[in-house]
Order: sequence, then C-alpha cells, then structure tokens
Amino acid sequence: MYLTADRYTSPWHQLSARIIFGICTICLCYCFTQNLKWLQDRVKLRHNNQLLLMQINSIQDQVRLLEESKKALALLRHDMRHHFRILYSLIQTNHKEEALGFIKSLEENMQQIAIHTYCQNILINAVLSVYITKFRQAAIPLQYDIVVPARIGINETDLAAVVSNLLENAFQASEKQPPHKRRLQIDLHIQEVKLQLMVKNQFDSPVLLGSDGLPVTLHQGHGFGMRSLASFAEKYKATIFCKQEKGWFYIYIIICKPAASM
Repeated sequence: MYLTADRYTSPWHQLSARIIFGICTICLCYCFTQNLKWLQDRVKLRHNNQLLLMQINSIQDQVRLLEESKKALALLRHDMRHHFRILYSLIQTNHKEEALGFIKSLEENMQQIAIHTYCQNILINAVLSVYITKFRQAAIPLQYDIVVPARIGINETDLAAVVSNLLENAFQASEKQPPHKRRLQIDLHIQEVKLQLMVKNQFDSPVLLGSDGLPVTLHQGHGFGMRSLASFAEKYKATIFCKQEKGWFYIYIIICKPAASM
C-alpha cells in the first residue's frame, strides 16, 4: 500500500501492476480463509461422525446384551420345571443343605442374565452397561458409585461420548497391565447443580500429559478421545484434572452450572 500511494517510489507505469498485485493478494487471503474454514468444517464433521459411530456401537452392544439375556432367560424358563422337581426331591428327602445350595446357584444364574440398571438416564445407563459388562468379561475388578437422574441438564450425547472414551481408554490401559494389577473405579454423580466424574485405573507406565493437562499419545490414529474430552471441557466450562500417583491414573471432571440450567 505504501509503494502504491507514495509518489516518489511509485512510478505511474507500475501503478496498474501494483493494483493487480494487491487484488491478487486479497484473493489469496480470501482463498486461504475459505480453505481454513473448509478444513475446520471437515474436522467438525469427522468429530460428529466419530460420535455417531460410537453411539451406534454402544446401541449395538446394548442390543446384543439384551438378546443374550433374552435367550438365557428363555432357556432358564424352559428348565424351570426340572429345577422345581429337583428342589422338591431334595426337600422331600430332607436334604436341606443341598436344596439351599441349589437355590443359591439358581439365584447366581439369574443375576448373570439380568440387565442391570446403573442409573436413571437411558443413554448413560446403556453406555455403562456395555462397558461394565466388558470389564467383567475381561476379569478386571471394578468398583462404581453412580448417581445420574433421568434428566441431566446438559446434552446427554456429549456426556455419553466422554464416559465411553474414558472407559475405553481405561479398558485398553488395564489390558496392558498384569492380571494381578488390573483394577478400575468409576464415580459419576449428577446432583443439584454439580456434575462430578472420576475414572481411575491402575497403570504403571508413565503417562505423557500435554500443555492442556490431558494425556497425549504418539501413536498415529489415536488420541481422538482426548480431543473429544477437550471439546467437552471447552463447551461446558468443565474443570479437568489428570494425575498419576502410586500406580494409579486419575481423571477428574467437574462442572458447576447455575441452578436454572440444571
């Protein structure tokens, strides 16, 4: 702009070329801005597609669990007449201890095929059901304390994505541990005006944390879960704290919201 306007450094025969150069520069800036916007939209679309895929997988797993439970319950009902005959015979022959043991085994079988309700929110309960079953099938000891109402005051899809990502990361980390060092704990409370989520699992190897305090990975194709968590934190003004201490890795998430919005 200076060279174009200054009369000492801008001969008239170069004015048209400099004007064309300025127009080209503006066009290039516009194209760069549009390309950047296109890239941002593409990243956002990929993020949404990943969330949708995760929801579909969770729903499929939940349907699979329901089908397995349905088949097992049908088989148990079919055999119930035989079970009653066995119990009747044991009681009639005065084998009290054997009868009690048989009843206990039937109760354990019923517990295994039951669909547990971990919270009142349908989507969060589906996610928890899938992963808690996954942990149990892998023989990973699990403790949980969950209080989630039917209505949680924030987008339940966003929270379901975060819970799924954290539990999937914890599952993968637990598989890398020796069997005797596999333990996991989940605490999720949504009460009044606060959301608190903690996932901790045993993990001996050092965890690399980025500048935002979240775990980072050097493996290509991984790290989507942490990007999703960072997006969640930005959207809901959540406080996230990660630490590794005495062989345990912790992730805390806290959201404090006005009472009117909960």
